[in-house]
Formats: sequence, C-alpha cells, structure tokens
Amino acid sequence: MKQVFTLMFGFLLLFTNNIFSQAIDTVEVPTVVDGSPFGAINKFIMGDTTASGDRANPNRYYRLKNDAIYFLDGILFADFDLRLIGEEFVAGKKPPIVASTAGSDGTIQLIQFKLFGNAYIKNIICQMTPPSGIGESNAAFFCQDKANLMNLIMFISNGAYGQAW
Repeated sequence: MKQVFTLMFGFLLLFTNNIFSQAIDTVEVPTVVDGSPFGAINKFIMGDTTASGDRANPNRYYRLKNDAIYFLDGILFADFDLRLIGEEFVAGKKPPIVASTAGSDGTIQLIQFKLFGNAYIKNIICQMTPPSGIGESNAAFFCQDKANLMNLIMFISNGAYGQAW
C-alpha cells in the first residue's frame, strides 16, 4: 500500500510541475532597441527577464526576421538555454544576418555568442568578418554545453563558409 501511495504521489508531483511550467512561445527580436540597431539583439534577449532577474520564459524562442541584419555590441553571454531561430526560408528573401561589430572601446569582436546552457540555433547567417573587412575571421560560437546548430551558415572573411546542418 505504501508503494502505491508513493507512486501516486510521484505522479501527482510530476503532473503539478507540468501544469505550472511555462509554455513554449516565440517572440520577434527587433532590429532596433532604444533608437539604435547597435546591440539591439543583445539588449532584447538579455533584457527579457522578470523583476527578480529570472528569464521571463525559459522556454522562449527568439525569432529573427528575414532580410534583416542584427548588430551585436559585444559578446552575447547566455548562461541559459538559448533558442534563436530565423524565419523559415522564403524564395527571394535573405535569411536573417547576425553581424559582428567593434565594441564601444573599438575592440574587434572575436566571438559572437558564448553559450553556457543548451543552444538551438536555426536558419541564421552569422557574418564573422571583422567590421573593417581586414584581419582574421571571428569565431561565432563558444559552446560550453550541448548545442544544436541547424541550418547555420557562417561566412568567413576569405569568402569561404562553414555550415552546420
């Protein structure tokens, strides 16, 4: 009898946890935040928190628009599970581009994303050429844990490119 009660209590806890967990949703990432395109993607994603600093929805997908360029203003440090997707491919439209920039101190950005949780990246072009077009290519992702990079195209300054499918 005690085993039956323990089993029923376990199912109750599991069911209750599923009821109170947040549903998966998707939000559009703007190309301009606070009147500037510089760092809009960083500000929007990193600012998507509650008053206590927790992620507003840990199950959220961040969608980038086709035919749009998202300028980073430094490394986007994600110590949470990051789900970054581009709109589905459409004939005649370019996938969204995440572009490297120089930091406010003029330092060339060598890494675009440092990911310390799980990552799911899909349908995005990462432009890894330094803003000047001169010098070595950047490294788009530093992944600490598991990463699922799907349909990610990384352009390198010498015209070559790498793909993760």
